[in-house]
Amino acid sequence: MVVLDGAPAPLAARLARAGFATVTFTAQRSGDLDVVLEALQRGTLGLGARRYGLIEPADDGSIVLTRIEAGARFPGLTVPADPPDRAAAAVMQWLTQHLV
Repeated sequence: MVVLDGAPAPLAARLARAGFATVTFTAQRSGDLDVVLEALQRGTLGLGARRYGLIEPADDGSIVLTRIEAGARFPGLTVPADPPDRAAAAVMQWLTQHLV
């Protein structure tokens, strides 16, 4: 499973086509991400996952990847967003190596 906070729609679509369960949202205020992550941990979103990936945009526009397991965050990779095809390929490779 992958949680996408403000990630580009083409990336979310590509992950879904690749078979990853995805939760997409755009945080409106501080703390929104924590609410979503807590809901996942409790299973209230109908998805049960002990380990999942978190994809967030960085301030410079790059893509930050984090693995979350049993509530703990493990920093991953930061991928430049351009070109988009190369960024999506790097994200897919990292998710496959760390989640599957």
